[in-house]
Amino acid sequence: MVARVDDTRTRLLEAAERLFAEKGIDAVSLREITRESGARDPDGGLQFLQIYAEVVDRPREPVSTGADSLQRWRALVEPLLDEEAARLHRRFTAILHTAQELGRRARTGPRADDRLFTSYLIDVVAAILAAPVSPETRRLAAERDERRFCVDAPPKNQG
Repeated sequence: MVARVDDTRTRLLEAAERLFAEKGIDAVSLREITRESGARDPDGGLQFLQIYAEVVDRPREPVSTGADSLQRWRALVEPLLDEEAARLHRRFTAILHTAQELGRRARTGPRADDRLFTSYLIDVVAAILAAPVSPETRRLAAERDERRFCVDAPPKNQG
């Protein structure tokens, strides 16, 4: 069994090295590496969740685009959000939390029953998305937006 796992690991690493060298790191999917290596793995899996969590929380995208994580996610989800949610990035927080929790769970090994974890994660994400924005948060966000607007606007005549 150990020899089979080591052989699969070697084939995966060799396929990844070859594909990364040919196409670049950001142009290769995990599915493509698995296919090229000849490994038989179900779609997704624990390793995918760990990698996905890291990519979502990555501070910068590859040099080719220069956009940071928040900009990437905003571009993807902002068209689906109401103005308040977009300003406060609440959906991004839910996505980020979910990815991090799934990645953490995948790193800590298989379990006989994931129902409690799944149910709790759904509860937390639903709470993040549904919680009303407090008056204090609204006020502070408005002040932040005002400062941003003032920086961009020409100075007022003090005369």
